[in-house]
Amino acid sequence: MTPEEFQSLYPYVGAWIRQTLAAHANKAQTVASRGFTRLPLYFSGELLASTKFVALERLPMLPLSALGLSRFTPASFLAAYADGLERFGYRESPLEMMAYDAEASFSQSPEIFDAEKLVAQKLSRMNIWR
Repeated sequence: MTPEEFQSLYPYVGAWIRQTLAAHANKAQTVASRGFTRLPLYFSGELLASTKFVALERLPMLPLSALGLSRFTPASFLAAYADGLERFGYRESPLEMMAYDAEASFSQSPEIFDAEKLVAQKLSRMNIWR
């Protein structure tokens, strides 16, 4: 996706995200409310108390074809994610590699790490937010 394509589509994507969030706001729960015992070891209490999720039977999907983005998978509406998929493929996408590495550290190691710091550091090293 070129910067020009992204700039022309961003207002539509942003509007869709805002509309989708508003439609499900009454179902939102904080991550902290779920009582995950290990997450507070990796994320700050403030982040867990302010981060929300909605459990849905069916995931809302951005109408990519209507926006002329039929070459992307439904989950790839974020520019950096889409760029990584397009250039490297799914498993080698920088954001996917970061997610796989963090998941492996979380599930296979008793060592506690600061997940917020890990993500920030990896994003800055990836230089994908040009």
